[in-house]
Amino acid sequence: MSNMIKAIAALRPGVDFANLNGTLAGIRWDNPPPGFVPPTQEEVDAAIARADVPAEVWAGAMMRALNALGLLAQVDQIVAASNDLLMQKLWARAAAFRRDDPMIAAVGASVDPPWSESDLDDLFRLAGSLD
Repeated sequence: MSNMIKAIAALRPGVDFANLNGTLAGIRWDNPPPGFVPPTQEEVDAAIARADVPAEVWAGAMMRALNALGLLAQVDQIVAASNDLLMQKLWARAAAFRRDDPMIAAVGASVDPPWSESDLDDLFRLAGSLD
């Protein structure tokens, strides 16, 4: 399956389509729901760029990635100082971390300097390579 098809399927889950020529213009949408809006080229390009970002990584791989980047102690301090008991327990006990977890975004926003979405994607790529 091409990255473009994966991207479109992720952007518009549950909508059937066929790709006639490998381009966005060549997509034929089969019975789209009312109000359906096809993805833009920019959306597709962004989704393709993120195609290699793991949706989930094992906690051990995340810790190794943060350690390799010299950020493990800083992130541990952020979590400990958060006064968010649930975040602290999840950080300490999670078997895996999902890229779309709000806790990941919150930690990323608290790091100095704050991580961009691209930085978080790179972190997950690195952790994924250490799984």
